[in-house]
Amino acid sequence: MAEALVDGLFSAQEQLAAVSPAALTIDPRAAIGTQPVPLHPGAQQFFRSEKDP
Repeated sequence: MAEALVDGLFSAQEQLAAVSPAALTIDPRAAIGTQPVPLHPGAQQFFRSEKDP
């Protein structure tokens, strides 16, 4: 479920930005950094799948 939520967030980024331009500041390279809170395993899977060709 976490993987689907993160995927949905980035897939809908343009639509979210239409409501709040702050959505454009969400960057996958920065979003992966959640320290000191560990990244959820489902979110890790999303970021790994985006990184792999």
